[in-house]
Amino acid sequence: MTRTLASGGTRGVSCRAALALVLLSGLLGSSVASSSKKKRTGQPGLAPATRVVPVEELLEYGRVEGSSSSSSSRESGPGGEQPPKPGELYGLTDDDFVYATGTCRERMLLAKSTRAWRRGLRGFFLTDVNDTSKLAALNAEGADGYGEAYAYFPNDGDPGLGGRRHGRMGGDTRAAVAPFAAYRHYGDTFKWMLYGDDDTLFYLDALKHMLSEHDPQLPLAFSDNLWYDGRHPNPHAPRCLPCAMASEQLPTLAEVLSTPHMQTLILKGYHPSISAETAMEIARNATPSPGRKFVPRPACPYCTPKDACPEVPDPRRPCKVSYCLWQAGIAFTDPGPLVRARYDPRFYVFSGNAVMGYLFDPIGMLTHGRCDALCRWGMRNSLSLHVKGRHYRTFRISSMHMWGVAYAAQAALEWLKLTSAPDDANGGTAAKRPYGMIDLISDQGAPSSGKAAGEGSGGNRDEDSGEVSDGKERKHASRAQRRRRRQLQPT
Repeated sequence: MTRTLASGGTRGVSCRAALALVLLSGLLGSSVASSSKKKRTGQPGLAPATRVVPVEELLEYGRVEGSSSSSSSRESGPGGEQPPKPGELYGLTDDDFVYATGTCRERMLLAKSTRAWRRGLRGFFLTDVNDTSKLAALNAEGADGYGEAYAYFPNDGDPGLGGRRHGRMGGDTRAAVAPFAAYRHYGDTFKWMLYGDDDTLFYLDALKHMLSEHDPQLPLAFSDNLWYDGRHPNPHAPRCLPCAMASEQLPTLAEVLSTPHMQTLILKGYHPSISAETAMEIARNATPSPGRKFVPRPACPYCTPKDACPEVPDPRRPCKVSYCLWQAGIAFTDPGPLVRARYDPRFYVFSGNAVMGYLFDPIGMLTHGRCDALCRWGMRNSLSLHVKGRHYRTFRISSMHMWGVAYAAQAALEWLKLTSAPDDANGGTAAKRPYGMIDLISDQGAPSSGKAAGEGSGGNRDEDSGEVSDGKERKHASRAQRRRRRQLQPT
């Protein structure tokens, strides 16, 4: 599932209201064909014992019982005074956000563990709990300092959805509908919506930094971790870059494909194998082909399908990223670091696998001297992390892991701020730098982003070399100690 951010302003609100109907009718209406392996009877595209469910009937799901959107905003203090704004940073507060996700009974403990990173930020959970008393208990617990709301939506295959399955997992449709049900519940009381799995952790400081550069009144959806053409994540998926990046010197398609990591992928993708010279020639002569060879460009004021996807020579591969958004005239916007880094996989900011080692154990990385410039960049700029809760032995264990990672990430970030030089543009007291600029990390082989990348990075290089050398010295010392112990052991 992609981790996205949708705007919540006036213009964005009207788009999302329309998107809700598009999504419901697109996912659950007669336009969805059933599996070709089933015998077709009745209406075209319907399997036996299924039916087309009217949108009005579907809208009855996902409502929070005994609640209204007006009660979802924070209460005023005595005398009508507004309480202090929580978590204000870069001009955004926690009240400017809501989080939406789908979950189920088995994963409820994991869903509640999002409290570790939300810290009171409002959360909306669509669940398969259909017992009125249990839902009331969940909402009573969630309202007590956690800002949570719970509502029911059936599993795929339920008679209420026409008896049809629309995804591989039973909760796929519920997860897809969650952001639109959340908007219906909260109304216009937020600016940005965080949308991800119930085991996704969002980094609020970095999010506020990135989103402070964008207008919530525009219909925007952010992600650099996208499914396309059978690959996930696919850096060649059709999308746009933020309008502000139009002033930057961005890499060309040939420059992106000529990087060592992309050359490795090109060499792996050819059977029979080709030579390194042939792979470089392919890079130099490449033409844009969304899904295979593509570099996005800035779009103003926001990304549309036309901006995201130029003419595709092959009509068998139409331009699609998210069908619902695409049909409504909105395409995804890439925050930018991945493109600045020429598709180096270490610079995904939405749940990038290449930096999970840093993000899963930030305290260990710092205390053992293994947190180099790339590690610190990831801690300051990563926007989300997929904990992958079902990969643990139990959801109880993955729940505990989310709590630990969330608190460790906050502690590590505070420590980085404390130890940054006053003129460190990433974490010090200097004027705010544009989000996601790539510092010079020569020892890691990461690309630079021109003049802007060099600013404020001198102190980091000295700090990096010290940390790396200290780590190497400790490593060599421990090896020497083990060698001496082996020598002292009797034969």
